Amino acid sequence: MSTNSEKPVIAIVQGAWHRASHYQNLAQSLTNKGFTVLQPDNVTAGKAEDIKGKTHLDDVEAIRKSLQPALNEGKRIVLVCHSYGGIPGSAAVEGFQVHEREAKGLSGGVSHVVYIAAFALPVKGLSLLTAAGGQHGPFLDRTVSSLNLPSRSRVRLTYA
Repeated sequence: MSTNSEKPVIAIVQGAWHRASHYQNLAQSLTNKGFTVLQPDNVTAGKAEDIKGKTHLDDVEAIRKSLQPALNEGKRIVLVCHSYGGIPGSAAVEGFQVHEREAKGLSGGVSHVVYIAAFALPVKGLSLLTAAGGQHGPFLDRTVSSLNLPSRSRVRLTYA
């Protein structure tokens, strides 16, 4: 049974196209401080043939499955959502929040959701596209001309 003096479990919900390895330093730092760290993989990230037909709802299910053992132990969980992870992360906590579990006579649950440069939709059922005004932003147009770059220019993205 969880007590308020126990450290919560930290669950890192990854951004689009990210894997656990992208958060390795963060996870290791938290583990070194005595936290249990969960890193459910988004099933919408991976090879095209593996993700075809998958949606954020599949990611929600993967997150819930990852949280379930800690919930079964009555642990409190802090969900840390990065970027796209805010969408499935927000949906995954429904029914798993501390107050919802307490109402059912269960201990533990998600006590906090932390958003790091994340999407958080203001209304249940709202799509990201609708929330953004119904049109894709220019950053999603991958043509060279839309970026106003000379035709021989290349865009190189690097991660620190």
